[in-house]
Amino acid sequence: MTMPSEFHQPRPVNARLVTKTSFPHPKQAIALLLALWHATGKPASLEYGVSVGTGLALDESQLDELHEFFESNSAISPERSDVEKWVAQNPLLAAQLESLNAAFELIWHLGSFSFADKGLNRSAERTGGKRFPKAVDFTSNLDIIDACVERDMSAYVSVLLNWISDGGWQADSAMEDSLVKALAAFAEVSFYKTGKGDDNIVYTPHNVYDQFSHGDERVDLTAPGQERQGPTRIFAALVKDSLNPYLASAGQSVAMSQATTPETLRAYSRRAETAIGLSRLEVAVRESAVADTPVEADDSLPRNLIMFGAPGTGKSHDLDLRAKANFPGEGRITRVTFHPEYTYSQFVGAYKPWVEPDEDPKKSLAQQFRDSKITYRYEFGPFMETYVRAMLHPSVTYVLLIEELNRANPAAAFGDIFQLLDRDATGASKYPVATPSDMRGELWKRLYESTFMPEGDETLHRYSKEDATAAAKQLSLPPNMYIWATMNSADQGVFPMDTAFKRRWSFEYMDINHGYEVIRDFDVVLGEDGHVVNWDDLRRKINELLLDDCKVNEDKLLGPFFIAPEALDDPDTFAKAFKDKVLLYLCEDAAKMKKPNLFKGCDRKTITYSYVCGEFDVRGEEIFGLSLAEE
Repeated sequence: MTMPSEFHQPRPVNARLVTKTSFPHPKQAIALLLALWHATGKPASLEYGVSVGTGLALDESQLDELHEFFESNSAISPERSDVEKWVAQNPLLAAQLESLNAAFELIWHLGSFSFADKGLNRSAERTGGKRFPKAVDFTSNLDIIDACVERDMSAYVSVLLNWISDGGWQADSAMEDSLVKALAAFAEVSFYKTGKGDDNIVYTPHNVYDQFSHGDERVDLTAPGQERQGPTRIFAALVKDSLNPYLASAGQSVAMSQATTPETLRAYSRRAETAIGLSRLEVAVRESAVADTPVEADDSLPRNLIMFGAPGTGKSHDLDLRAKANFPGEGRITRVTFHPEYTYSQFVGAYKPWVEPDEDPKKSLAQQFRDSKITYRYEFGPFMETYVRAMLHPSVTYVLLIEELNRANPAAAFGDIFQLLDRDATGASKYPVATPSDMRGELWKRLYESTFMPEGDETLHRYSKEDATAAAKQLSLPPNMYIWATMNSADQGVFPMDTAFKRRWSFEYMDINHGYEVIRDFDVVLGEDGHVVNWDDLRRKINELLLDDCKVNEDKLLGPFFIAPEALDDPDTFAKAFKDKVLLYLCEDAAKMKKPNLFKGCDRKTITYSYVCGEFDVRGEEIFGLSLAEE
């Protein structure tokens, strides 16, 4: 039986409510986007544009397809040279990537833009004025438009030509009205803000309509003294471009369109409000902070694996994904975190106090508690718990995950069982070790108990008394027991590992930019002026300063997930995380002795942690001598 493929929760789209994004002439861009989609055969995605100097132009083949589409669907066809001239300055080619996504992702929900060259950072167009070829992934909203216009493609094309030529072509008014209404309906699930700061409010188009239905004649899109930001700028531009049939531009404000009535608008506003409510679906799915790409099981997995790399490279998450892919099922993954006080008795096992309760029903609870006896019994740690499960179920694989392996003393925590890490070709220990006498009785008991377990577990190996006795005399890692760990040698207070311990492990290095694709599109708001910076750009620039000017080792750099992705959407949350995590780490660890080399934008005599935090609140990335703000 074939089941549907599994839904993976997409990353929430950043609303970018307080960025400097602007998007003049939205009609021209929408028309070219729709025309290209039709002209190229209604694809799921499309790459377009070729570099011409610092600008961008359509290549000859796409110009031909565009002209052919116009020619075959209109009674009077424009000249190809006219199409080329109209397209040359179209915002779809001239605008920055962020502006395109603010318009088409956040407002009309027609598509999501990226660079055709996937190696480019999202902020590549912010400086220098250069534009790069784009790729757009279309949404099904284009299919809705197609269903509405296919009855009269000639009228539809007349509208597209009118918009692309900025009024130089006669449009069919009825078709134009239908297209505008469809676009307005798509844009009802969009968000705006009256200005920066907590005192300003977030609103949607229906919140504007409500004010008119209550009798107001004009509505201001921004608060007094505030500059229009992000999508609010585009909202004002689309109203000015007559892309909302219910609103009209009125200077710095908007008014109700003369073509509508308060009653009509009130009913439409209610429908828009319902659409907003229904767009907030909560779906319980398996969460992933770094990536949702399924990890394929591997038959040649290393038995002993250490993943290492700089802080924030996603070692733990990647190891967790790999473990879940290769060891699915209840109880097959055991996780433990080492710390400086972690010992052999906690990791492997030891005799520990145990309360033997007095359950005499004739006694009160107080008497039972008083008469309980303190005894000792051998308690297995996570290593031995995993070992026993693997011994009892030899056909099932198990993994012990050790986080922060070298934050404890690994040689002390493993003790003599580190000898078991030498594996033969089958994955079993080459050199068994004698079971400590205090452990032997508990191990024998756990193995022998399998004889009395209920039928039904086909993977259970049942040990007779003799078999359990033999197996309990010595420890030997079975092939189905895996030990995987993470470590970061840059952490303060870590313990060194000797060569004998290291050589028994497979090491896998996590590159400093591993998984950066997940965070490369996150923009953050910095400084008192609220300028916008790409987080991945900022991280990389800080790393360059650490390498070049502070001469630190690579394991001291900032990985993509040094700040969790969920902290990147909210400016206040990001600012706090940056100060609490990044600045503290840089001041007290990575650049502790080289702070003047790193904080070039600060007074060299007063570079304390509190001073740097205060300067960051005011000036953002300028404390590093950097200027990464969006144009």
